[in-house]
Order: sequence, then C-alpha cells, then structure tokens
Amino acid sequence: MSEQRQRHVRALTPNVRALRPAQWTVFATACAERMHPRYLRFAGDNGSKDVVRVTLDALWAYASGVGRLPRLAPIREIHGHVVANQGAHGQDARGTLEALIEAVHCAARPDVHHALTAAEIALDGILLHVHLHASTNNERHESDWEDQAMLHPLVTKECNRQLADAALLATIDAHGDRGVQEALRVAARGEAQPT
Repeated sequence: MSEQRQRHVRALTPNVRALRPAQWTVFATACAERMHPRYLRFAGDNGSKDVVRVTLDALWAYASGVGRLPRLAPIREIHGHVVANQGAHGQDARGTLEALIEAVHCAARPDVHHALTAAEIALDGILLHVHLHASTNNERHESDWEDQAMLHPLVTKECNRQLADAALLATIDAHGDRGVQEALRVAARGEAQPT
C-alpha cells in the first residue's frame, strides 16, 4: 500500500469508526453506488444490471428505515459469473459487486470493517481505471505508480468524497435524518466513478 493511500486510510478510518452502525450501511452503499456505472459498462443489455440497481435501491430504502434488507443470493450468483471474466471491465464489475456485497453485509450484521472494505474497493476501482488509462497511453513507467495514481484528480475526488460522506453522516442525530441520507444517495449517483 502506497504512502498516499495509507494517509487516506488513516484519515478515513477514525471518521467511519465514529459513525453509528446504521450509518456504516449508508456509507458503504454510497461507495457501491458511485461504482454502479462501471458495472453497467460491463453488463451491457443483460438483465443482471436490473438486479444490481434493485439491490442498491433496496439498500437505500433499508437504510432509511422504509424497506427490507435485500437478498444477497442474486448478487452472489452474478458475482460468480463475473469472476470468470478476466478482462478489465470484468474487474470493474467484480469490484462493484464486492462493494455492494460489503454494504449488504454491513446492513445485515453491522460491522465497521464492511464499511471500510467498501471504501477500499471503491478506491481500488478508481485506481484500476487510472492504471488502465496510463497503461493504454504508455504513461506508466515508474514502480511507484500507486503513489502517483493517488494524486490523480479522479482518485483525489473519491478520497475527498469518502471523507465528506463520513463527515456528513456524523451530523445525523440518533433518530436519523432521511434528508441527509437522500442527499448522500443523490450525490453518490451524481458523482459516479468514470467508466
């Protein structure tokens, strides 16, 4: 893990740990939501994209206290098919599904580890994108590519978004604030990772 990435993890971890368990689910779901367009690029026109969207929407509803916990079986089945695809888009799709699985686990059995893992997976998705772009353009020559990639504007944006999400969630009182959760959901959809 690069020094830049370690700094981000050290900054993010105490902020996420300070949140309440229900907020961990919202945080993890926001990370998965930003990755969703990357999954859509892989899925194309097959029906699995609908399953992923429905699961994300169900998680947002569950986090708001108005829905049921989504089932993991359909996502795990899709994940099994995606793992078999070794291409770059397959890696993107796998990351999206893994972040989504972590968010569902976080909702089912609140554990800060699931929220932090979803954040790591989201960051990995951006780093993969930057790495592939640099490789395509023959820009990746240095052995310390992750340190350099961590300074890329897209990576910085994801890191800042994660910190901002944790800070925003910390403002929600014990009874919850659906307005803040809805704002976070809309922001996550609007700040989706590049495809």
